[in-house]
Amino acid sequence: MKTFDTAIIGGGASGLMAAAQLCRAGRSVLLLEGADRVGKKLLSTGAGRCNLSNASVDAGDYRGGERLPDWFFQKYTPERIEAEFRSLGLLVRRDHEGRIYPYSLRANTVLDLLRRHTQTAETVCSCEAVRVRKEGGVFFIDSADGRVFSAQKLILACGGAASAQLSSGKTGYSLAQSLGHRVTPLSPSLCAVEVPPREVRALAGIRCRAKVSLLSDEKEIAYESGEVQFTARALSGICVFNLSRFAKPAMVLSLDLMPEYSAAEIEALLPRGEEARNLFEGILHPRLALEALKKCGISLSASDAENRAARAVKDFRFEITGLDSMKNAQVTAGGVPISEIDLSSMESKVEKNLYLTGEILDIDGICGGYNLHFAWSTALCAAEAILGSLEGGVPA
Repeated sequence: MKTFDTAIIGGGASGLMAAAQLCRAGRSVLLLEGADRVGKKLLSTGAGRCNLSNASVDAGDYRGGERLPDWFFQKYTPERIEAEFRSLGLLVRRDHEGRIYPYSLRANTVLDLLRRHTQTAETVCSCEAVRVRKEGGVFFIDSADGRVFSAQKLILACGGAASAQLSSGKTGYSLAQSLGHRVTPLSPSLCAVEVPPREVRALAGIRCRAKVSLLSDEKEIAYESGEVQFTARALSGICVFNLSRFAKPAMVLSLDLMPEYSAAEIEALLPRGEEARNLFEGILHPRLALEALKKCGISLSASDAENRAARAVKDFRFEITGLDSMKNAQVTAGGVPISEIDLSSMESKVEKNLYLTGEILDIDGICGGYNLHFAWSTALCAAEAILGSLEGGVPA
C-alpha cells in the first residue's frame, strides 16, 4: 500500500485548493471525494458564476461560536486570494459591490484550472470515507467499499451539511469526532426564513427593497437592507439569508418598505381623503401595500388612514416559524470549534498532523463570496504549514 504525503478528504473548494498547492510543490497527494466528481458544489456558487471572494473581507463578516481573529484576514486578504488564482492562470474581475468573480463569469473556469493543477494527485471519486484511524503515526482511511488508504498527514475538507446533494453531508463531522474533536450543533444558514403561509401566499413572486429587522421580544438583534423575495411560505433574498444565521421560531421579521422616509414624511406624501387601498398607488407594489395595510387592521375603504398606513409600511411584520431545510441552505452554521484548531496552520490541537479547513469548522460568512474566501484561505494556510513541515517545503 502506498503511503501518501497528504490525504485530503473532500474534493470541494477547500480540498481542491489545498491539493493544487501541494501538487505544485511536488508532493504526493491523495484526494478522496464521495460524489461522482469533484467540485459539484463549487459549480453552483454565485448562480453558476463562482463568487470567489469579496473586496471588503474582515472578521466581522463571519459568525460562529468564537470570533475569528483579525490577523487571519490581514494575512489572507482578497488581494492574496486574487494573486493565488492569478498564479493558477485565472483572471478575475470585481463588480460594483466588491464581489470577486472569474473574468469569464463561469464557475467551470475555476474548476477546470483547479483540476488541471491537481492532475498529479491520485483522485478517487465515488469514495466515501467511513473511518479514519491512526497507527504508528500514519493515518489509515477506510472507505465504504472496503478500500484502505494511508497518508502521513490528513486534511479534512469535507464541507458542511448544507446542500448535501452537492457535498458530503455530515461525513466530515463524524470523522472529526472520531479523531477527538467536538462538533457544535448544526443548523442551516444563508437560507430562506419560513413564515405562516397564510400571511405571505398573496405576495408570492413579488420582490421589493426594504430594511429588514430581526426582532426578539421587540428588541432588534440584527438588521440588513436589500431585496426581499416572497415565496408561498417564506421570505428570501440576500438580506434575509444574512439574518437567517440568528433567526429562530417566534422571532419576528419587520420590513420597512420605505426606509428612505420617516413615517411623518410618508404621511405627508399620501393623498388626503383617498381610500386606504389607493394610498400607495405609484409608490409600492399594489399587492404589497394592500397586505401591509390589512395586516395592520386598516380597512381598505377607510379615508382617514394616512397616519396608520404610514406606520404600517414602516413595520410590516412576519412571525418566524422556522428556517428552510439544510438541503436548500447555502452553508452550515456550527461545526468543529476554532478553539480546537491552530489558526496559524489549521492543524488540529487534538491530533498531530490532522488539518481541518473550510465549512467543517464552526465559522460561516455572510453572502457575497465570504464563505469561498474562507475555504480558499484555510486551504492555503494548511498547505503552507504542511509544506513547511516537509523538509522546509522542498519537493522530495
